[in-house]
Amino acid sequence: MAYSSIPEIKEFHKRISEKSEALISKEFPSKVAQLDEICNSEKWSLGRLSQIHKAGNCAKSISCSEAGDEPPAKRSRTISISDEIKSNEILLELIDELKPEVSSLMEHSANIRIWITLHVPKIEDGNNFGVSVQEDTLAELRQVEAECAQYLDQISRYYLTRGKMLSKCIKYPQIADYKRCIQELDTKQFVSLRFMLSEIRNHHCHGTLADLINKNIEKIKKPRSSNHAPMY
Repeated sequence: MAYSSIPEIKEFHKRISEKSEALISKEFPSKVAQLDEICNSEKWSLGRLSQIHKAGNCAKSISCSEAGDEPPAKRSRTISISDEIKSNEILLELIDELKPEVSSLMEHSANIRIWITLHVPKIEDGNNFGVSVQEDTLAELRQVEAECAQYLDQISRYYLTRGKMLSKCIKYPQIADYKRCIQELDTKQFVSLRFMLSEIRNHHCHGTLADLINKNIEKIKKPRSSNHAPMY
């Protein structure tokens, strides 16, 4: 019995095919509209930069006082930290909204990649144009998955970098540039999050997951014509 004829494998092939075709024909078009609305919402507008600066201001949480009659270099310095130094609440909200979309795109790309792989025919000489289309599409899908992984890694690195900068603020509260660096880091992260969101929308709309696949759907599903005779 051929491997593809095993009942469990056939059922797996059927489930993957149904899910992938439903993603391409139904879910992605609706997802484009949803993501485009989010991209153009006030919540994700560059006009919120002043709010983000304010939300990330740690100056009120960290203060420094000097005591004693000695010269400034020898005075004792007391650092006070009021409660917990919180994350930028606005960016936290945006990250919580974005991360599920990144994970979803990554999962959908992997699902469609498996579906296309299952349509790759056995190796033969000649009539391989359809196979090359499949390979190009698979390469694009892998690129999308890699980008999604980079997005998630970038978010993690943002928290790590911000934490390190905050520790500098605590250690050297008299240096204003460290506090300013926190605000600049938050600004950079906000711009990066907006870019990630627009890229996710574009992948659903004009990128790999919709435009490329729909234009080549016949070659992807049937890479070789039925009247092709393999060469021996």
